[in-house]
Amino acid sequence: MSSLLVLVAVPSTAVAEAPPQTPSNLKVEPVESEDSGHVVFSDKPTLGAIATDPDGDALNYTFELLDEASGAVRTFTVEGVPSGQEAETSVTGRIRNPGVFKFRARASDEKDSSNWSAWKQFAVDAPLAPMGLTPQSITKRIDPENPVLSGVVSRPSGRPVTAKFFLYDEARNPIGPRPYGEGVASSSESPRVSMRLPDDVIKEGKTYRWQMQACVQWVCNETLVEQQFTVPVTPPTPTTRTVTLGKDKLSLATGKSAADACSGKACPLNPDTQVHIGGSGTEALISLLKVDMRSLPAGARIVSAKLHLGTPSCAPNCPGDGSVVAHQVRSSLPDNPTGHDLLTSSLPKPVGESPLHDAKIDLGGLANHWQNSPGTATGLALTAKNTPAPVTFGANDVPKEMSITLEYLPASAPGKVSKISARAGDCGALAVWAPPEDLGAHAPAHASPPAERKVVEDYELQVLDFYRNIVRTVRVKNLRTVVTGLHNAKSYKFRVRARSAYGVGEWTESNVFTPAAVPGGMQRYLDGMSQYVLSREGLLEGKYRDAEHAVKANPQGSAFRAALYTDAGHLLATRAYGAAGKAAQISTKVKPADTLVSYSPEEMTVTVRTTLHGTTVYSNGHGTLAEKRVTNKFTRTGDFTFALPASEKSGSSVGGQSSLVQFMAAIGADGHITGSERINAYTTEQAKQLQGLGSGQSFPLDSVGGEKTEAKKRATRLGPIDNYNIGIWAANNAPTEEHEYPQDCTNFISKAIHYGGGAKEIDGDRKSDEAWWQNRRVRVLWHKDSFTWAAVVNHHRHFNGQGRVYWEQSYNEVSVGDTMYWENKGKKILTHASIVSEVTGSDQYGIYYAQHNSPHHDTYKPLWQGLASGSYSKVGFAYVLW
Repeated sequence: MSSLLVLVAVPSTAVAEAPPQTPSNLKVEPVESEDSGHVVFSDKPTLGAIATDPDGDALNYTFELLDEASGAVRTFTVEGVPSGQEAETSVTGRIRNPGVFKFRARASDEKDSSNWSAWKQFAVDAPLAPMGLTPQSITKRIDPENPVLSGVVSRPSGRPVTAKFFLYDEARNPIGPRPYGEGVASSSESPRVSMRLPDDVIKEGKTYRWQMQACVQWVCNETLVEQQFTVPVTPPTPTTRTVTLGKDKLSLATGKSAADACSGKACPLNPDTQVHIGGSGTEALISLLKVDMRSLPAGARIVSAKLHLGTPSCAPNCPGDGSVVAHQVRSSLPDNPTGHDLLTSSLPKPVGESPLHDAKIDLGGLANHWQNSPGTATGLALTAKNTPAPVTFGANDVPKEMSITLEYLPASAPGKVSKISARAGDCGALAVWAPPEDLGAHAPAHASPPAERKVVEDYELQVLDFYRNIVRTVRVKNLRTVVTGLHNAKSYKFRVRARSAYGVGEWTESNVFTPAAVPGGMQRYLDGMSQYVLSREGLLEGKYRDAEHAVKANPQGSAFRAALYTDAGHLLATRAYGAAGKAAQISTKVKPADTLVSYSPEEMTVTVRTTLHGTTVYSNGHGTLAEKRVTNKFTRTGDFTFALPASEKSGSSVGGQSSLVQFMAAIGADGHITGSERINAYTTEQAKQLQGLGSGQSFPLDSVGGEKTEAKKRATRLGPIDNYNIGIWAANNAPTEEHEYPQDCTNFISKAIHYGGGAKEIDGDRKSDEAWWQNRRVRVLWHKDSFTWAAVVNHHRHFNGQGRVYWEQSYNEVSVGDTMYWENKGKKILTHASIVSEVTGSDQYGIYYAQHNSPHHDTYKPLWQGLASGSYSKVGFAYVLW
């Protein structure tokens, strides 16, 4: 049986390929943190998206980038991306910084294209080029031993930026590693980064070059700003004079030093006319020596001081190995002191030691401390070594009498101001200058009020016209001022000189400047500045939901839209952080003063320089019956810079929209003129010496309450320091005390501890952690303060290492006047210090502090707001003991 195969033809049907899916998972990088929202820290960000193709075909992507300010659209393409895998493209060429942008993506294969994705918005907050580098070739204020390299780094949000330093010789050969050192600063607070070169790196008379670069994480601004400087030869020591203070200028007291020397009790320290030392056991003697410094001419700057004890009673048969030992007394003695009080109040490390037969003690800087504190100086404790029998100094009719010889520079008029700069504005100008290289006299540290502690009483500033006629004369206390009422299009000069009780210095003249009108007038920039400041506060206070709400609520909102977007995420996160603990920022009032508006046709910018005086009300226990409110007084000084659209070049049009680029604190903008610096950048080797808080020096910041330990109770009872007054002094003086460093926080707390609490200065080498002193400047190149006085890590090492503090163990122990040491979360080192000024609760929401964060200050800033940024992992609270 055969089979029949039948073939039937079926008509073919074409199957249409589906188009690619609409791209999703749009992303933009690099983003710094979750709190920052969609804010990138690069002006060449990476855009990304993912799409799939139903047929599995490779996809080509088109990205459109829209600049919301200008409306300009740029297109970027990526080809051959496998289906389902992410497509990435990097933006080429710089984009607006700050700026608000949107991007979207579309995918296509060889036949079809997807729909466009939804727009994704982001803001740019990239590092700007460094500025204000010093030393420069024209800079005179260079320490020939350890020059300090300093510059300003910033970005629009004012958040932290890393500065990298590069060092070269005159022929541009690199010196040391690359980078040579690094440091971090914030342009909204203390934007200047300063690094002190190590010993023996540079040579006197040689010329060097150096560069600075600004970075955020791995993203760096491509501009490396360069300067060169020549290290000056150390100037010769000036001609000095001497004065000898006889025994009639010395105050003496003697007693037995043992705790049980008098019937099982300590013996009194009795006034005496001679020094008695020596003896052993319960018969060991100790003497206190104080000096009446009033014979020293007013304003004299002490160069050296030597104590000559004269002929001892054991002469000529004194013990061969017997010696006199001198110790600084660390704190004030109690009323009716004993010899044992003097012994236990003396520092263990001696000031000096000398053989009995020729007893001479080099007092080092102790005489400076006595000069600083004539009414409260603690004096010198004298004991003997290897001297079993008592020995007396200061008897009458001996070959060598007891005396102190002081070598000093006599007071004179201040030297010449080393540099002055002028910035022209609309009908005015800003003058900024450096202090004189030679102050001319010693500053009386314990004068009252604080303004009288300065050598330079004020500065006389004159405005000269083109023909050198005096147009205006003003007297200024600080190193900067704004002069208004000048005529646009006319040329002027400033000249300035320092004035003191000992005379006036020579004049120093500025560059020629010509005030110029701002295109379109000043008012919109003044309004934009004020509305931006209050919009930031409004985000913290809940007046605005988000940045766009604030922008639309203000007439000049579009001018600061991009700048506000860069920091809105952090501000809203701070508000939420406080709300979680029933704390809130309630309201803020701000009043601008000393305002100048400047137009730069070369940079196409308008800059508003102003000082903002204001108050902010904070609440803890917000919305409860236990609510407590505290008002903080603050000052913020700096530059608000607006970039102009091209249509406004040379004032050709008032059309278009200007945009706020950044706020720069004045200490950064002016620091290259004033010349002061605070070290916050380090080489790798220097960084190894830095440290954070040690074990037992902090407690969990999110804790509540706690017990008050017996150790704290003892410290409160026994300490000679007025700790409460440390906090009161800090809050009262934060607005008026001079900012002597770009980062003045540690200098400020040292003053509060010294002037407010009564803690005594400790003599020693300026680099030693055992020393703690200020106000020892003879010339500007002679060091004014010890490292421990003005640098937070050194300050912590001194007060902790010398046993001068008790570390609070809970919020219940924290009290007004405590020193606060702030440990940076990322670097695990101490980077800030402040003083507790108010306590209204036993958690982070009830602690307030006073601070200098130059050129800003606060009197009652809440701890929770300082912690909200996440920049600090620990805060140590230290109660000062002596």
